[in-house]
Amino acid sequence: MGDLEKKINIVGGNSDMKSKRYTIIGIVAIVSLIFFIVVIFCGKRHQWSNNVVQGFKSLGLKGNVKVVRTYKEIEAFHGTVVEVNYTEKFSDGYFLDEDLRADIREYNGEHISDFYPPLSTKIEALLNDKEKDLFDTVKFNEFSFLLDVYKMRPGFQREEDKIKKDVADKINKLFDRQVTFDYSYKFEPVSREKIYATILSQAVKNRDNGDFEAAGFYNIRPKDLMKSKAVDLHLDCIFASLDPNASKSSSREHIDYFKTKLLSLSKGSFSDGVYEIRGNYYSEEGESIDVTCIFVVEGGVGHFEEDKMN
Repeated sequence: MGDLEKKINIVGGNSDMKSKRYTIIGIVAIVSLIFFIVVIFCGKRHQWSNNVVQGFKSLGLKGNVKVVRTYKEIEAFHGTVVEVNYTEKFSDGYFLDEDLRADIREYNGEHISDFYPPLSTKIEALLNDKEKDLFDTVKFNEFSFLLDVYKMRPGFQREEDKIKKDVADKINKLFDRQVTFDYSYKFEPVSREKIYATILSQAVKNRDNGDFEAAGFYNIRPKDLMKSKAVDLHLDCIFASLDPNASKSSSREHIDYFKTKLLSLSKGSFSDGVYEIRGNYYSEEGESIDVTCIFVVEGGVGHFEEDKMN
């Protein structure tokens, strides 16, 4: 019995040793796998960070780009988020400081564009090949701020205000009375696609001329947007009692008189673009009728298109 017990103990001991060995091997394997995954992720994270930074440089952005953090995303999409801070000082003294993020899909490395509704199908018909190439990069989340950066230029608002004041002054001087007030004027985009197409077109021209401030997107002016008919200038006018020979003080005759006088102005009096001039008159029955006169200036010469009746 003693020898049998010894044999049993030896066998049991060997079994325990094998069990411990397998446990150790299992732990080592798991740790190794975790380490391998961490190394792979860190490597990819470093790769994505480098790619994003390089993307800023490739686009022609001359400022400083700093990676703030990189992390995995599994809820909004499956991939990696690279958060960056971009700064650039422009020639007019304005300092741009933007916190941005690049969203990168895991399975194909594609950068995500969150324009909603999507722009691509409608805007590409308005772009030439060079503009399409630029849009294919700018549409990504980390660069989409460029499509609005021109509004941050301190001179942009001043230029809009000057256009409004010049138009109001010319109209009021033409009739020698207060017909319109520039504080009510408003620039309105024709469509999102049209205004972005114009911005891309102007950015390409700026880049071709060596202007790479905000990759060519900074120095875009209200006159550029008006001339391309990407924005219209909306203004209100008081048509009543303009025509001294009219039969009534608020008849349609005053609008016709207004148009005739406006067309009499010399070439170049108004910037190229579309002006929607709103007002009203009274019908023979005494009903108030709202009307919008469409004044289009091309090459400094204006003409009226068909009125919009409200």
